[in-house]
Amino acid sequence: MKTLIFILFFLNLFTYSPENIIQSESETKVTFKVKNMGIFVDGKFTEVAIESEFNLEDLTNSFIHAKIKVRSLDTDNKKRDKDLLKSKYFDVDKFPEITFTSTSIKKIEEENKFVLSGNLKIKNTEKLIDIPFEIVKNGESKIIKADFNLNRRDYKVGGKSWVMSDEVIINVNYKINN
Repeated sequence: MKTLIFILFFLNLFTYSPENIIQSESETKVTFKVKNMGIFVDGKFTEVAIESEFNLEDLTNSFIHAKIKVRSLDTDNKKRDKDLLKSKYFDVDKFPEITFTSTSIKKIEEENKFVLSGNLKIKNTEKLIDIPFEIVKNGESKIIKADFNLNRRDYKVGGKSWVMSDEVIINVNYKINN
């Protein structure tokens, strides 16, 4: 669940081109959903640091490196947030950050659509993942949008549960102004 959020956050700070890019922090959103007892629980991470360069003319040298502070987890329920920070889930005392390091960015045949590949590390587990995203023009700005799913158990976030779904839905909307 938190892993998905991490990915959304790194996309959140994604740069469209290597020059004159300004992130609109107030309009950049990284959210996640996971079913718990049959009801979707929404959440977000509020502290994300991204180092990136994205150039449509040079995708080979484009990259995204991201770090998310796990303590910034917010599900609008302090008791639940406190439980999620414990060793059963994120074990924030041993693993204070979620990291993502891109390995490649590829253009898909559809206009303004891409796939970002990279290593996502949550707790002590690192896996290569692919994240589809698109770039949408909105007047003078551009919005990078990514919607994808992760399995929380792939990263040892929580155990087997009949109450909580393994699948976490991640959504990233990252607005950049030129």
